Amino acid sequence: MPDNEAERLAALHATGLLHTPAEARFDRITRLARQLFGVQSAVISLVADDYQWFKSRQGLDVCQTSREISFCGHAILQDSIFLVEDARLDPRFADNPLVTGGPCIAFYAAAPLSIADDQRIGTLCVLDPQPRQPDAGTLQALRDLADLAEVEISRQQLQDQLQRAELAEQRLHWVIEGTHVGTWEWNVQSGETVFNQRWAEMVGYRLEELAPISIETWTSLAHPDDLQLSGQALGKHFSGESDYYDVICRMRHRDGHWVWVHDRGRLVSRTAAGEPLLMAGTHADVTDQVQARLALEQSESQFRTLVGNIPGITYRCLHDEHWTMLYISGEVDPLSGYPADEFIGNRVRSYQSIIHPDEHARLEREVGGAIARGAPWEVEYRVCHRDGTVRWAKERGTPVFDEQGQLQYMDGFILDITREKQLQLDRDNYLEALSESEQRLRGLFDLSPIGIALNDLNTGQFVQVNAALLAPTGYTEEEFLGLSYWEVTPIEYEDAERLQLISLRETGRYGPFEKEYLRKDGSRYPVLLNGMLVTDAGGRELIWSMIEDISERKRIDRMKNEFISTISHELRTPLTAVSGALSLLASGAAGELPGSAKTMVELADRNSQRLLLLISDLLDMEKLLAGKMPINVQEHRLATLLDEAIETMQPYAGQFSVSLKLGPVASEARVRVDAPRFQQIMANLLSNAIKFSPPQSRVDVELASAAGRWLVRVRDQGPGIPLEFQPQIFQKFVQADASDRRSRSGTGLGLAITHALCQRMGIEISFSSTPGEGTEFVLGIPAVGDAC
Repeated sequence: MPDNEAERLAALHATGLLHTPAEARFDRITRLARQLFGVQSAVISLVADDYQWFKSRQGLDVCQTSREISFCGHAILQDSIFLVEDARLDPRFADNPLVTGGPCIAFYAAAPLSIADDQRIGTLCVLDPQPRQPDAGTLQALRDLADLAEVEISRQQLQDQLQRAELAEQRLHWVIEGTHVGTWEWNVQSGETVFNQRWAEMVGYRLEELAPISIETWTSLAHPDDLQLSGQALGKHFSGESDYYDVICRMRHRDGHWVWVHDRGRLVSRTAAGEPLLMAGTHADVTDQVQARLALEQSESQFRTLVGNIPGITYRCLHDEHWTMLYISGEVDPLSGYPADEFIGNRVRSYQSIIHPDEHARLEREVGGAIARGAPWEVEYRVCHRDGTVRWAKERGTPVFDEQGQLQYMDGFILDITREKQLQLDRDNYLEALSESEQRLRGLFDLSPIGIALNDLNTGQFVQVNAALLAPTGYTEEEFLGLSYWEVTPIEYEDAERLQLISLRETGRYGPFEKEYLRKDGSRYPVLLNGMLVTDAGGRELIWSMIEDISERKRIDRMKNEFISTISHELRTPLTAVSGALSLLASGAAGELPGSAKTMVELADRNSQRLLLLISDLLDMEKLLAGKMPINVQEHRLATLLDEAIETMQPYAGQFSVSLKLGPVASEARVRVDAPRFQQIMANLLSNAIKFSPPQSRVDVELASAAGRWLVRVRDQGPGIPLEFQPQIFQKFVQADASDRRSRSGTGLGLAITHALCQRMGIEISFSSTPGEGTEFVLGIPAVGDAC
């Protein structure tokens, strides 16, 4: 529903068009629209409160439908043309009974009809059972025809208003003092003047406010440009050239605008010398009438302009051997090379003379047959241009009969379709090239090393599969096409599968998504799926999927993880001993070392610590992936946890000349987490923020609440995360600077571990970063109780 529905309905009812008989002025427009688009139906539809009623209809039997299923109910919400090229593919209309049943609408185009301060009361629409893709020129023609319909609606209202105004004006000179007309009496010789109260009210005053009153009162309020006209009219009346003084002029209202006044009067007496003496008359406010007449004149001008601007050639001609033109628009010049006035009445040449000779017999047969049936026609033919070239024209016309059924003339329009004919030839060539392209794509489908499948969205049935998909399944193609994807998916993936289908319906895509497929023998193998939603020509929704057998990748990942786990466990014990010994040596426990030896021992100590950190991170990641890391969730005060995290990282921050600042923390903030693992999360976030902050800068930790969660924000003033790296931020062994010369050390596992720990404890983790402006990580921790 439009926001202004009440005003819109009021404007519609004010037209008086609802449930009125058919009118030729509107039927001409719908006939032209139907012929212009070459469609089954054209309608002027008026959208009432719960139904749409057809003021004019061509090719449609019903006179109204429910607004609930109307296309026009959508169209009146638009400022411009509302176009539906194929309603069967449009989710708004695909199940509409007007689409699935009679009149089987596929193509629909509508131009809103607006009146009275842009109140959209309905549409001029065209519809057809076949999909279409009209060009911009044709759509503009529909808009132009809709403008003609608006002019017809408005012109009738304006004519009614003007007729009422003229009737009122005829009665004004019989109105006496005391009516709602301003009256005046004027002593021409002395200037003494008497006005009634209504005279003053017309210009926004009370009569006493204008005192002292004289003829100067009138001249001071009259428009300066109208005083000369009034003076000339008075002169003619005083001299006897006119029986009455009669002028329409302007007077300045108290508010500053101009009021149109019909000023009429007559000389009542003369002096003994024959000079004008007393005169009386009336003032009537005719502002509405004048403005209506001006609007009508403007509408008529617009009507002429619109007719002249309809694309193509509009004509009216006789059905004789020459097709004698009674009217033909100027657009015939580009088509023929000759000006329009040479064809009117066959003044220089007939229109029939420029039609290619080989077309005459056929046109006479087809047009004559249509006239005999009383039906419109559409024909294409060749035109001989003045420059010797041959052009193509498409003509749509209709016979016009009188009340006795006699043919009066033929109306229609002609389009230059030379370019379209050339495009048709180009299109034929394109379709041939498209066929070759489809053959190449079919080859890629069949030879692809990755499995490809096409499934019906609603049933899951396989429609097409390639050889790469069939290879690991043990099925033949015929057997596999008898299955749905539910039949090759283990039952435990059902919930995850439905989530992917939701993503597919909402975004048009799904994946990447890992699951397992069932072979014919019942064994399983892992697959990685990606897909997208498509719609075929019949409107059926289908899923294109890329299905990659990742058995080998999984085997290699297992080997890698086992290798890393084994190496980490085997290295940890000896490396701990080495690191401890180096720490003792560096601290002087074995005596003071020489300068060069001390430097080397300290270097070895630092690197052994880095190796221990790497191995610890590897083991933590291995435990998380294997689900072996115990998580002991208990209730804690968030303030205590954050204070401890800040205190623990202060020495590390001092090494980088970076300060840590904890903002206000609500004392009632309580959460359920594993405290040591939460400290590990905070340590990872704070150490990253410290490492990448410039000296003398600050890392802020702040607490806020939102939607039942406590939000812990860690914000630094560093260089930010490069845009190309942001999608990988939580992956294993990934660092923004992966070179051997990177300035910040690290394992590339900290954020991956942090992300995994957050998932285990139900914490949401997110980040935002603008290169050059710093990075902010946010932990969303479920609050305990109603404190949040």
